[in-house]
Amino acid sequence: MKMVGYLVNHPDGAVGERGLYYNYILASNGLFIEAESPLIAARVPVAECEVRGLAPMK
Repeated sequence: MKMVGYLVNHPDGAVGERGLYYNYILASNGLFIEAESPLIAARVPVAECEVRGLAPMK
């Protein structure tokens, strides 16, 4: 398994390979970074942009 994952958020769900430490997620409303541990989970917007054909992140 890779250290960093890269996912694309399609309307049917996120597609790609998840990483051990964190994931980059490309969605219709921007690029996000996501990480989780037993104590906390976080998803933070990195950059806003519009990408047609993908589902938005909430």
